[in-house]
Amino acid sequence: MSIFQKKAKSFGHNAKALENGDEVSSKVTVNSIGELRALMDGHGTDKGRKAHMAGFEKASSAALADTSADINHLHTRAAAAVFGSHKLAADDVQMLQSAFPLTVQLTSAKDKTIDSEWDLGTHGPPVVYNIETLTINPGGSIKATATAVTMTCQKVVNNATGGSGAPYTIGVFGIAGGNGPAGGAGTAGTNGAKGTNAGTPSPGICTGARTPTVGGQGQSGGNGGDGQQGGDGLTNQPASFTFHAVSGSPIVVATQSGAGGVGGAGGVGGRGGDGGKGGDGCSSGCEGTDSANGGNGGNGGTGGSGGQGGNAVNGQPINVLLGQGTDKSVIVPSPQIANAGAGGAYGAGGTGGSAGAGGTGSGKHRSGGKQGTPGSHGANGDNGTSGKLTGQPGPISVNVMSN
Repeated sequence: MSIFQKKAKSFGHNAKALENGDEVSSKVTVNSIGELRALMDGHGTDKGRKAHMAGFEKASSAALADTSADINHLHTRAAAAVFGSHKLAADDVQMLQSAFPLTVQLTSAKDKTIDSEWDLGTHGPPVVYNIETLTINPGGSIKATATAVTMTCQKVVNNATGGSGAPYTIGVFGIAGGNGPAGGAGTAGTNGAKGTNAGTPSPGICTGARTPTVGGQGQSGGNGGDGQQGGDGLTNQPASFTFHAVSGSPIVVATQSGAGGVGGAGGVGGRGGDGGKGGDGCSSGCEGTDSANGGNGGNGGTGGSGGQGGNAVNGQPINVLLGQGTDKSVIVPSPQIANAGAGGAYGAGGTGGSAGAGGTGSGKHRSGGKQGTPGSHGANGDNGTSGKLTGQPGPISVNVMSN
């Protein structure tokens, strides 16, 4: 019985259906890190685990030696235990137990050909693939986003070349943090009240008329709200690929963890209220009094500041195990740094309110009031600062099975 057939049998997949060309999938619930280790074993031998472990020891020695609860280091130690031969401390096992029970998807296929993007999941449950022959044609690529992957292929035929489809053959990525919410716009200032008119005490006479009042001052607009911080990125999950034989073009394995989200934009400052119209003077027959000046417009509100960008997060390891005698050059690692999120844009200052018109001036001994002063434009807010942390890509280790 071949390795492919043995794994399919261990998954409970129907051998006749697979021989007929069907792709068979099932789901299983695992309740511990030990059960997950047995299920995600892509190489099936102690030699394979030792080869994977060599990659972890070379690229992640600090994480393996750490005994703290640092979440990234804990994930690395868990991956080394699942895919390699790392022995977890009791405290690690206890902390990891909160992730269970966990659903794992199992898939077997005798022959699988891809001509376009094959998406293994986005922030989904772990997936395990058992494939006898995988053929990747031009335009074909494999992508996993924040999803743990184990893939075992007895033979990979890569007919895809650079510039065809995605810029990678296999991509293992995190998820960028969400953009921060924008700040709310400032409220508009209240318009100034109209000034009181002088009135007419009696026909033809302005003696004793009230003094008209100046138009009311427009109120300043409210300040725009500050944008909120962008979300932190989500790391890629560990991945293990075992390829017993590879032919054709080199396989480009790319990885990038989750970038930080962009900070939210600052809210626009509120518009200043308009100045009120000045009160009218008395106008009666041959008599008249001067009208009052218009009120000043309110100043525009200050724009809100942009939110700080989110932090990127470091990536989790990717291990590629090749069959005995295979040249490592068939795998081309392409790790990329995940950027911290950019700060949010500033909010523009609010527009100043219009000047109030002076009271009406017409008739004998009567002049109009002066127009008030327009409100000033509000100051712009500040741009948000970028996130503080970039995300280092998870190490890509390539090892060859020994005798």
